[in-house]
Amino acid sequence: MAPLRSFSLEDLKTRFKPHSVMNTMSCAGNRRRGMKEVSKEVQGNDWYVGAIGNAVFTGVLIIDLLLDIGFKLEDLKDKHLIAESMDADILGKCYEVSIPMSMAIDLRNEIILAYQMNGQDIPIEHGYPLRLVVPGVVGVRNAKWVQALKISDEEAKSPQQKENYKIIKEKDP
Repeated sequence: MAPLRSFSLEDLKTRFKPHSVMNTMSCAGNRRRGMKEVSKEVQGNDWYVGAIGNAVFTGVLIIDLLLDIGFKLEDLKDKHLIAESMDADILGKCYEVSIPMSMAIDLRNEIILAYQMNGQDIPIEHGYPLRLVVPGVVGVRNAKWVQALKISDEEAKSPQQKENYKIIKEKDP
Protein backbone atom coordinates (compact mmCIF):
# COMPACT_ATOMS: atom_id res chain seq x y z
CA MET A 1 0.00 0.00 0.00
CA ALA A 2 1.01 3.60 -0.52
CA PRO A 3 2.39 5.55 2.44
CA LEU A 4 0.23 7.58 4.81
CA ARG A 5 -0.35 11.11 3.56
CA SER A 6 -1.54 14.26 5.24
CA PHE A 7 -3.17 17.22 3.52
CA SER A 8 -4.01 20.60 5.00
CA LEU A 9 -7.33 22.22 4.19
CA GLU A 10 -5.40 24.69 2.03
CA ASP A 11 -3.77 21.77 0.15
CA LEU A 12 -7.18 20.32 -0.62
CA LYS A 13 -8.45 23.67 -1.88
CA THR A 14 -5.41 24.51 -4.04
CA ARG A 15 -3.75 21.26 -5.16
CA PHE A 16 -6.85 19.49 -6.42
CA LYS A 17 -9.48 20.36 -9.00
CA PRO A 18 -12.68 21.29 -7.13
CA HIS A 19 -15.70 19.14 -7.83
CA SER A 20 -19.28 20.14 -7.00
CA VAL A 21 -22.24 17.84 -6.50
CA MET A 22 -25.84 18.57 -5.57
CA ASN A 23 -26.92 16.17 -2.87
CA THR A 24 -30.14 15.55 -0.99
CA MET A 25 -29.24 14.10 2.38
CA SER A 26 -31.70 12.33 4.65
CA CYS A 27 -30.92 11.51 8.27
CA ALA A 28 -31.13 7.83 9.14
CA GLY A 29 -32.95 8.96 12.29
CA ASN A 30 -35.99 9.70 10.14
CA ARG A 31 -36.83 6.01 10.50
CA ARG A 32 -36.30 5.76 14.25
CA ARG A 33 -39.96 5.67 15.30
CA GLY A 34 -40.75 3.01 12.72
CA MET A 35 -37.77 0.95 13.81
CA LYS A 36 -38.93 1.09 17.42
CA GLU A 37 -42.34 -0.24 16.31
CA VAL A 38 -40.78 -3.21 14.54
CA SER A 39 -37.72 -4.18 16.51
CA LYS A 40 -35.32 -3.28 19.26
CA GLU A 41 -35.16 0.04 21.05
CA VAL A 42 -32.86 2.43 19.25
CA GLN A 43 -31.17 5.49 20.70
CA GLY A 44 -32.02 9.05 19.76
CA ASN A 45 -35.02 11.26 19.16
CA ASP A 46 -38.27 9.53 18.22
CA TRP A 47 -38.31 10.93 14.68
CA TYR A 48 -40.50 9.76 11.88
CA VAL A 49 -39.76 12.22 9.04
CA GLY A 50 -38.30 15.67 8.61
CA ALA A 51 -34.49 15.63 8.87
CA ILE A 52 -33.66 16.13 5.22
CA GLY A 53 -31.79 18.78 3.27
CA ASN A 54 -30.44 19.63 -0.15
CA ALA A 55 -27.21 21.49 -0.91
CA VAL A 56 -24.42 21.85 -3.43
CA PHE A 57 -21.19 20.55 -1.91
CA THR A 58 -17.74 21.32 -3.33
CA GLY A 59 -14.54 19.51 -2.54
CA VAL A 60 -12.08 16.92 -3.75
CA LEU A 61 -13.13 13.71 -5.45
CA ILE A 62 -11.99 10.75 -3.35
CA ILE A 63 -10.63 9.20 -6.54
CA ASP A 64 -8.34 12.21 -7.05
CA LEU A 65 -6.99 11.90 -3.50
CA LEU A 66 -6.31 8.18 -3.91
CA LEU A 67 -4.56 8.63 -7.25
CA ASP A 68 -2.45 11.51 -5.91
CA ILE A 69 -1.30 9.33 -3.03
CA GLY A 70 -0.30 6.62 -5.51
CA PHE A 71 -2.99 3.97 -5.12
CA LYS A 72 -4.03 1.82 -8.06
CA LEU A 73 -7.83 1.90 -8.01
CA GLU A 74 -8.18 -1.73 -9.09
CA ASP A 75 -6.26 -2.78 -5.96
CA LEU A 76 -8.84 -1.07 -3.74
CA LYS A 77 -12.16 -2.42 -5.06
CA ASP A 78 -12.59 -5.03 -2.28
CA LYS A 79 -11.64 -2.65 0.54
CA HIS A 80 -13.59 -0.10 2.59
CA LEU A 81 -13.15 3.64 2.98
CA ILE A 82 -13.48 4.66 6.63
CA ALA A 83 -14.12 8.28 7.60
CA GLU A 84 -13.02 9.21 11.11
CA SER A 85 -14.58 12.34 12.60
CA MET A 86 -13.28 14.74 15.22
CA ASP A 87 -16.32 14.17 17.45
CA ALA A 88 -16.10 11.43 20.02
CA ASP A 89 -18.49 9.54 22.30
CA ILE A 90 -18.41 9.60 26.11
CA LEU A 91 -15.64 6.98 26.08
CA GLY A 92 -13.47 9.14 23.82
CA LYS A 93 -13.92 6.90 20.77
CA CYS A 94 -14.11 8.86 17.52
CA TYR A 95 -17.16 8.56 15.31
CA GLU A 96 -16.36 6.31 12.33
CA VAL A 97 -18.40 5.15 9.37
CA SER A 98 -17.46 3.47 6.14
CA ILE A 99 -18.57 2.76 2.62
CA PRO A 100 -17.37 0.05 0.25
CA MET A 101 -14.38 1.33 -1.69
CA SER A 102 -16.05 0.08 -4.88
CA MET A 103 -18.52 2.96 -4.39
CA ALA A 104 -15.78 5.51 -3.74
CA ILE A 105 -13.79 4.66 -6.86
CA ASP A 106 -16.80 4.70 -9.19
CA LEU A 107 -16.81 8.17 -10.79
CA ARG A 108 -20.58 7.98 -11.31
CA ASN A 109 -21.03 8.24 -7.52
CA GLU A 110 -19.20 11.60 -7.24
CA ILE A 111 -18.03 10.95 -3.67
CA ILE A 112 -16.11 13.93 -2.35
CA LEU A 113 -14.35 15.25 0.70
CA ALA A 114 -16.22 18.56 0.83
CA TYR A 115 -15.02 21.88 2.20
CA GLN A 116 -17.84 24.05 0.84
CA MET A 117 -21.62 23.97 1.04
CA ASN A 118 -23.62 26.23 -1.27
CA GLY A 119 -20.51 28.19 -2.26
CA GLN A 120 -19.29 28.97 1.27
CA ASP A 121 -17.19 27.15 3.86
CA ILE A 122 -19.28 24.37 5.35
CA PRO A 123 -20.98 25.68 8.51
CA ILE A 124 -19.75 24.06 11.73
CA GLU A 125 -23.11 22.37 12.36
CA HIS A 126 -22.90 20.73 8.92
CA GLY A 127 -19.33 19.45 9.31
CA TYR A 128 -16.72 22.21 8.99
CA PRO A 129 -13.95 21.93 7.99
CA LEU A 130 -14.48 18.71 6.00
CA ARG A 131 -17.40 16.42 5.34
CA LEU A 132 -17.51 13.17 3.41
CA VAL A 133 -20.35 13.51 0.90
CA VAL A 134 -21.75 10.26 -0.46
CA PRO A 135 -24.67 11.06 -2.78
CA GLY A 136 -27.58 8.64 -2.63
CA VAL A 137 -26.58 7.18 0.74
CA VAL A 138 -28.23 7.82 4.10
CA GLY A 139 -26.91 10.84 6.02
CA VAL A 140 -25.13 8.85 8.74
CA ARG A 141 -22.54 7.74 6.14
CA ASN A 142 -21.89 11.39 5.13
CA ALA A 143 -19.49 11.92 8.02
CA LYS A 144 -19.10 15.43 9.46
CA TRP A 145 -15.90 16.97 10.86
CA VAL A 146 -13.64 14.46 9.05
CA GLN A 147 -10.10 14.32 10.41
CA ALA A 148 -8.89 11.13 8.68
CA LEU A 149 -9.73 8.75 5.89
CA LYS A 150 -8.58 5.16 6.22
CA ILE A 151 -8.52 2.16 3.94
CA SER A 152 -9.45 -1.14 5.54
CA ASP A 153 -10.19 -4.75 4.64
CA GLU A 154 -13.36 -4.47 6.78
CA GLU A 155 -16.08 -1.91 7.29
CA ALA A 156 -15.87 0.39 10.31
CA LYS A 157 -16.54 -1.39 13.59
CA SER A 158 -18.26 1.54 15.30
CA PRO A 159 -21.85 1.45 16.61
CA GLN A 160 -22.75 4.01 13.93
CA GLN A 161 -21.75 1.47 11.28
CA LYS A 162 -22.58 -1.88 12.83
CA GLU A 163 -25.53 -1.33 15.18
CA ASN A 164 -27.43 1.93 14.93
CA TYR A 165 -30.24 2.19 12.40
CA LYS A 166 -30.13 -1.50 11.53
CA ILE A 167 -32.59 -4.25 12.21
CA ILE A 168 -30.79 -7.56 12.32
CA LYS A 169 -33.12 -10.50 12.05
CA GLU A 170 -32.19 -13.65 13.87
CA LYS A 171 -32.18 -16.85 11.85
CA ASP A 172 -35.17 -19.08 12.26
CA PRO A 173 -34.39 -22.20 14.31
